[in-house]
Amino acid sequence: MGMRPPTTTANLSIKMNHRLELPEERLEAEVKSICKRYKIAPETVRDILEQNFSKQPQLVQKILERHNHEDVTRFKEYKQVIKETKKQVYYSLRQYHQDQNQEKQLSTQLKELLKTQASSEQINQAVTELLLTHVSTQERVEYYQAFYEQLFSLIEPPTAVIDIGCGLHPLSYPFNNTKKPISYVAIDKDNTAIEYLKTFSSHKQPEWLMPICADIAQLEWLSYLNAEAKAWDLAFMLKLIPVVHRQNKALLAKLAEVPARQILVTASTEAMTRKENIMRREDKVLREFIRVANKKIRGHFRIANEFGYLLEN
Repeated sequence: MGMRPPTTTANLSIKMNHRLELPEERLEAEVKSICKRYKIAPETVRDILEQNFSKQPQLVQKILERHNHEDVTRFKEYKQVIKETKKQVYYSLRQYHQDQNQEKQLSTQLKELLKTQASSEQINQAVTELLLTHVSTQERVEYYQAFYEQLFSLIEPPTAVIDIGCGLHPLSYPFNNTKKPISYVAIDKDNTAIEYLKTFSSHKQPEWLMPICADIAQLEWLSYLNAEAKAWDLAFMLKLIPVVHRQNKALLAKLAEVPARQILVTASTEAMTRKENIMRREDKVLREFIRVANKKIRGHFRIANEFGYLLEN
């Protein structure tokens, strides 16, 4: 077998003032392979790879000495580094809060903007940046205008809304464009998300946005419903049904009992971590819920990476 041509190298910090170099083509090949499978930025993958290789100085030295005439990817230690990197990538993508430090900074910034009555443009920009930090809303940010245009083409703007498993979605709601006062109950078991919503709700009239930290299993729907109302006009269950179906299927019956005249249920077209189309699988789950809840499909809903149904009794 002929010798491979000389290659460029990437510097890896191993110990204080000690650097070893890993073949650049190897790093690039692994970055490309992982990015092809997972929904992650190349620079993030590269950082993780470099950190993991830097913990294995003997492996790096072995690669340097033998990569020109051996397939170093077959080394047991090499395979372990790649396996660990993929594991870290996978679990990082499954975190709803991608960067909690950034979230806290943006929440503080939003609070200050609201306190000083900054311009709506400044507030909207801060809200958008906060939405980008949460996985459930990150994929939707680019399409929120289309989201609400489509929703309000199917229904009249509601005056009473419940958002179950809300995440940061209520930040996107066009409160300023509503002609009537709106009561918006936002429920999530994620206390971090709820605290961010409370920062925003202080800017609204208290009855407009009510963030509540609670688990679906402990919910009593009527305790959150306005005394004069018999039902909410609209219930958001955005990307919720498939999650509950996987984690605790028994709770679907409770979701089916929510007193709402209309329900918007949605699911993702693509997997949360991998570049994999899951629309057929998720649609099956949504339709099973529709059957269990004994609801009728009033309209179909679709934006670029999300689909669902508007349901009614």
